[in-house]
Amino acid sequence: MNIVILCAGRGSRLEHITSSVPKCLVPFGEGNDPLLSSHFYWLAHTQVDIKRTLIVSGYLSSTLRSYVYSNNPPWTVIHNPNWHSRNIVSSLRVALSSLYSSPKPSTSSTLVLYGDTIYGFDIFRYYSPYSSGSALLLSNNWHTLWRQRSDDPLGDSEQVSLDHDSFIVSIGHPASDRLPRLQFMGSYLLSPAVCHHILQQPDEVETISSTTLLNKLVTSFPIKAIETDKPWFEVDTASDLKLLNETYKSYFPTKKPA
Repeated sequence: MNIVILCAGRGSRLEHITSSVPKCLVPFGEGNDPLLSSHFYWLAHTQVDIKRTLIVSGYLSSTLRSYVYSNNPPWTVIHNPNWHSRNIVSSLRVALSSLYSSPKPSTSSTLVLYGDTIYGFDIFRYYSPYSSGSALLLSNNWHTLWRQRSDDPLGDSEQVSLDHDSFIVSIGHPASDRLPRLQFMGSYLLSPAVCHHILQQPDEVETISSTTLLNKLVTSFPIKAIETDKPWFEVDTASDLKLLNETYKSYFPTKKPA
């Protein structure tokens, strides 16, 4: 599979914390490792066959590029010039264009990750059995994290509906009167057919969110749901970062990012 890590955003809700670094490079934990280092750790230690890894930059692109290449990885940083005026799907399409519109387009599926989300497990291994198609990792233990992050976990959650074969029927609609059982974890695997379909859409698609895009895709393509109770953490605000620094060891007791 290919890997795309979306790192173009500033993270304006982190305020002054991102005045000199992009959101994905905000430090956390005892070692002050950038958030992105969690993905680097698992990329370096996974046994899954990774074809290409693209990191999409935007805000403070040169800072991100310097950090990535100082680690001398076999990965490529590509820039999204529209990061400030379009949504995250714009960065996704920049990466997919590089992978699937080149003279030798990829024939592998692509796993999409967010640069501000960290995982306490080898996420690539979870997706590996589905690497010929499309899949979506969903947390069935997300309530624990959300109750710590928010006074209103219901208002900050989205519905996910599955059919009897555990394929996604819908995703991204606001939760109604009770907490959903499953929650999006900031990653998704897209088959080559789905990637080509995204590239063929009009530019207006770049103004929607990832879950809105996924909700449109499930009407035309099968996307398998993968449930897990493994630890993960998403950093959107200064309070999120404070919580991560306070609870990092309890979420990730055996791992320190490289």
